[in-house]
Amino acid sequence: MSSVLDDVKSAFSKSGNGLNQIILINVIVFIFLIVSKVLLTITGFADIYGAISENFFLPASFDKLLYKPWTLITYFFTHESFFHILFNMLFLYWFGLLISEFLGSKRLINLYILGGIFSGLIYMLVYNFVPYYQDK
Repeated sequence: MSSVLDDVKSAFSKSGNGLNQIILINVIVFIFLIVSKVLLTITGFADIYGAISENFFLPASFDKLLYKPWTLITYFFTHESFFHILFNMLFLYWFGLLISEFLGSKRLINLYILGGIFSGLIYMLVYNFVPYYQDK
């Protein structure tokens, strides 16, 4: 077990390792949420998991975003199912290697964060202002 912790520590201590750091953060958040979901569901407190996960997911309403502004950052580190995180991390790894090679590790992290924030804002704009989504 200590070798896994040593690997995680070394991934965060090395410079130029931004892609692995992003993937590790995503996996750690996924494991935290899935373990919380299982434990809280088994013990009969599934409502608490709903409250926890609601603080990670990006709301579609601008009014709710005012009360939970951190969700504009946490939503792109949050995955609900195994295949969701698997395919997202595979694509992130493949394209992240290319982007990291051209831009560098630090710019990859900046691109990931700014891209996530911009995507969240676009999602909220489309959801609230495109008539197709008004009744849903």
